[in-house]
Amino acid sequence: MQAEFKLSLNSNLSDLLYSPDRSLPNAVAFNKAHPLEDLLINSEKTNGIGPREKTMLELLYELSADGLEMLMKKQHMHLNKLPKFEGCLALSRIL
Repeated sequence: MQAEFKLSLNSNLSDLLYSPDRSLPNAVAFNKAHPLEDLLINSEKTNGIGPREKTMLELLYELSADGLEMLMKKQHMHLNKLPKFEGCLALSRIL
């Protein structure tokens, strides 16, 4: 998920009109000066989405659609809180 995060963040930051942080390396530098989460630093270490990451993402989306997403639809649930960031990307499409 970190590779997907890196690609998405870089794309979103580059489109901003008014922001000092226009790339993940800038956000990492800011994070080092103002500690936030290790997610930024670990995402910058990735090289994009390769076969392994693609397989993992496909599995996460499949598990989401056939598991939690299906349960939420059947039970008419509209919100799910997660204790940590991990997993949020896979679930974000259903929340």
